Amino acid sequence: MLAANHERAYAVVASKEQSVYAIAGTLLVADGGASRLEYLAEKYRKRQTADNIANTLAQYPSKETGSILVAGYKKGIELHRVSLAAGTASELCSYTPADTETVVTLTDPARYLIPFVAQREAPFQFGLLTKDGARTLHAPETELKIRSPNYRGSFRAETSQPYYQKLLDALATSDTKRVTKVIDAFLNEDYCAIDRTIHVISGAFHRLFFPLLPKAAVDERTRDILASKQEYGSALISVRPDLQMERREELAANVSRIYKLPCTALMTSPTLVLKGDKNEVENVSSRLQLSRPCTNTLRAITDVRPSRIRVAPLPKPKRKCAPTERLRHVEMLNAYAAHRETQGEGVIGAVMDTGVDYTHPSLQQNFEDVKGYDFVRNTDDPFDREGHGTHVAGIWASVAPRVILRAVRVLDELGRGSEADILLGYEYCYKNGIPLINCSFGSEWASDQERRVVEAAQEYGCIIVSAAGNESENERSPDLPSYPAAFAGVQSVGSVDTNWKHSWFSNMGYVTFVALGEDVLSTLPGNEWGTMDGTSMASPSIAGALTLQLAATPDLSLEDRLMIAKARCQQFGTQNEEWKRRFGFGMPDCELYVEQASLWTGTSK
Repeated sequence: MLAANHERAYAVVASKEQSVYAIAGTLLVADGGASRLEYLAEKYRKRQTADNIANTLAQYPSKETGSILVAGYKKGIELHRVSLAAGTASELCSYTPADTETVVTLTDPARYLIPFVAQREAPFQFGLLTKDGARTLHAPETELKIRSPNYRGSFRAETSQPYYQKLLDALATSDTKRVTKVIDAFLNEDYCAIDRTIHVISGAFHRLFFPLLPKAAVDERTRDILASKQEYGSALISVRPDLQMERREELAANVSRIYKLPCTALMTSPTLVLKGDKNEVENVSSRLQLSRPCTNTLRAITDVRPSRIRVAPLPKPKRKCAPTERLRHVEMLNAYAAHRETQGEGVIGAVMDTGVDYTHPSLQQNFEDVKGYDFVRNTDDPFDREGHGTHVAGIWASVAPRVILRAVRVLDELGRGSEADILLGYEYCYKNGIPLINCSFGSEWASDQERRVVEAAQEYGCIIVSAAGNESENERSPDLPSYPAAFAGVQSVGSVDTNWKHSWFSNMGYVTFVALGEDVLSTLPGNEWGTMDGTSMASPSIAGALTLQLAATPDLSLEDRLMIAKARCQQFGTQNEEWKRRFGFGMPDCELYVEQASLWTGTSK
């Protein structure tokens, strides 16, 4: 049996026909294929991705039967099943049960180990996978079924671990937290003597030299790192769908009053957001689950779960350089011609990202006294400490120089963002009447709560523009959804190069528009400029184009503006189904976007 969520995968077997292996940073549950596993252990000495391991196993020439389940970590847990007889490898779907022996969940996978062990007899074999790698725990009497010299040494070490019995004892108590603590101790605290030595030396070094660092810089970075850890302390509380907003607000107030933690009711989803210290939120979540059926004020609660953490691999500056008089991404949109009509005056746009350096000389005119909001640190100072959001804001402001920007910080300096903060960020924009939101982030994981909140945008007169994603590997890659870009109503943006060719990394199939996403020059924190690649850089160009359109034709309805935007795009190359898959409707022509409403014969108000 294997249980996994986005961050961890745990495997356990009790049958002599099955075995658990940790090879090349991946976890394998096999009921055959010994020769293939031996080949794998000899071939790879460094960490590999799950799909690479699965394909290697599938292509190995042998007549063995059975199957091997492969779990690896790339941008999250990935699962593949290899059929030995057929010689095929297939990826298992995210967050859906693949079969009776595989559970993919949003909660802690440790809770699925407890009933499995309780219903079977020892000896067991355990496999544990996180972003740091894979390890196994075996009973001392377990026999190794593969003859690889490279694997035999590590296997002997795993059979002599005291943590095997500690884990069995923890599972016998049916205490999920205790099980997780034992697993964490095995994976982290006692990983090996070298790690412990490094930890001691680095701690001593830190104690010696930390006081010598500039105090202001240390305090600022420390506060941000602490805040980024606190974002894990949030939970989503689902309530009955028929509960009206007024009742949801009353319920949130009751939760805050009883448990002394901030609780916010969402306008667009039957959900409450609970935030605070991680341990306190976990404690309150457990208490809510137990008390909600018995307490009148809490009976409307249907579920409580931790807020997932979205990790966005953010692009880094390729090179820093001075700004040029004319920017290529602005030229390709034909935006300089549109500036004769408007530069986006009076339009407010929200940059949902890592924050913005609003002190940058090229961005100061785009910010008013209200800068936005920082949901990571829960302050009204959404300053950028990473650089991604500042680069995005500079692109938007170069296409629409007079746009008024709000920075909505939902990602920390490491690119992490909690689901709760992102949902609150959307609703902040709705409540403040912001008509355009740019989201230069995405994830293959999506929740029903986020879908509801995002798809409600047009009810509040808001257009969400989002990066299509950078997971494509080549022109033959399948259609890859990235959320929020793949949600209904979101304007998903792909990337092209300066020659109007599809960027190899840009996701396909869920694309509305395209813009330049390679070597895009824009602002960086600290009065600098630099270039970056990615659909993150293409998305704000489209936000800028829609800003110019809204400024020029404010009387048009949202539906008509989108209809015009899609009809007035620059189309290049041969337009066929494959072209639409890569480029959507094409690249906006901003000069046509700002033509007056009298030229349009649609259904505008």
